[in-house]
Amino acid sequence: MARALAVGGGLGASWGIAARLWMRLIAERAEFSWGGTIFIVAAPTIVGLAIGLGVTARRNGWRPRGQAAAGILAGISVVVLGVGAGGLTLPTIVFGGVAIFRPRISLPARLLVVAGVLGVVLLAGGDAGPTPFIVAGLVGAVIISGLWVRQVLGMLAFVPVVFVWVTIVQADLPAWRTVMGILFYLPLVGVVVAAYGRAIAPVAGAVPVEIDDLTARVPQV
Repeated sequence: MARALAVGGGLGASWGIAARLWMRLIAERAEFSWGGTIFIVAAPTIVGLAIGLGVTARRNGWRPRGQAAAGILAGISVVVLGVGAGGLTLPTIVFGGVAIFRPRISLPARLLVVAGVLGVVLLAGGDAGPTPFIVAGLVGAVIISGLWVRQVLGMLAFVPVVFVWVTIVQADLPAWRTVMGILFYLPLVGVVVAAYGRAIAPVAGAVPVEIDDLTARVPQV
């Protein structure tokens, strides 16, 4: 456990440093503050600690409840990345991790996703008229129905990426910084998506039993 925390925390801090350098790369006016820099490095360090523990719980074969608890802790920890400008990365990390690493998404989880989508629309699109709410309602209906859930979550995860790319293109930056900012963003956030997804992946030994499996176990007369 100590090694897992050390590795996870170290990787998280390294990611925070890389994220800080990327922010400096795309900034129109390069500014530095100790408070902002410390938070940008400390927040992913916390997430790295939690994700490292979750991944180790699965790799070392902890009991299902222990694995589930570690996974929940890792899942909740990413909230700290959503503070301030990092809020743009949060939908990509959460929706992308769930879409890639959760082959089955339960109804309570789908309801939480819908609540999150509606919350984002209320915060960001309150003055944009009824269109954002209509789109959010349609997306929510699809997610609750259970049809194409992973595909929809994948698209929701990619929307903030496109928004970031457009923002970089519109910024007053030299061409080389624009290109580098666009190219580095997807790998930067993709690393966290992969780590988060591994931490919340289904617990080994807790896969739901299918009807076909039950019928196969019934003795034939």
